[in-house]
Amino acid sequence: MAAKDGSMAFEFGGTYTNIKEHRLIEQKLDDERKVKVEFKPDGGKTKVVEAFDAESTNPVEMQRAGWQAILDNFKKHVERLNEYEQLDFSITINAPKKKVWDIMLGAETYKEWVSAAWPGSYAEGKWEPGGTLCFFNPEKSGTKVKLLEHRPYTFSKAEHISSFNKGVEDTTSETAKSWIGSTESYLFSEKEGTTSLEVTMHVPPAWAGMFKADWLKALKKLKAICE
Repeated sequence: MAAKDGSMAFEFGGTYTNIKEHRLIEQKLDDERKVKVEFKPDGGKTKVVEAFDAESTNPVEMQRAGWQAILDNFKKHVERLNEYEQLDFSITINAPKKKVWDIMLGAETYKEWVSAAWPGSYAEGKWEPGGTLCFFNPEKSGTKVKLLEHRPYTFSKAEHISSFNKGVEDTTSETAKSWIGSTESYLFSEKEGTTSLEVTMHVPPAWAGMFKADWLKALKKLKAICE
């Protein structure tokens, strides 16, 4: 567990002791304390109830407030994602993941594989933790993202923070608002020199159809280049 600004961090581990899909998660922490999380249907909503054994170092109310803050943030996260449609794509590429990563994210090779779906598109910015990138089409319309997570050759996740309309950044139009908060992530795993690439997107429903067709074209092109 770590603060985003790096001001504090601590190890937090345990073992799952009971899992009932969509209903219950129980675990025992490394210090023998127990945690139980229940998911209860409530009409069209879900009630999440979390119970935990308090530790003896900090006041109980302080601990309760901390666990509640995490749940409150989880609620915001899930409700925001509920506004979008989740899209999942995957492909197996006969090449090491470092090669796949470098070709997928490299400035010039990026243009090559995305051209199969979005001709003339390109990316500007730096692929680095906390960095921002802009994805443009030839008319310089597109989106701007912030990298929430970026672990070289393994995982990258971006959140859309604005749109562009012919080079002009936009955060107020309905189109821009529909994109802000949506995410996309890339997961790379390798086994015996072969890479599995998984792409997950949460997109405005109006754009889902386009991405369902176009990402498959783009990934096939990426595979061909890498191999």
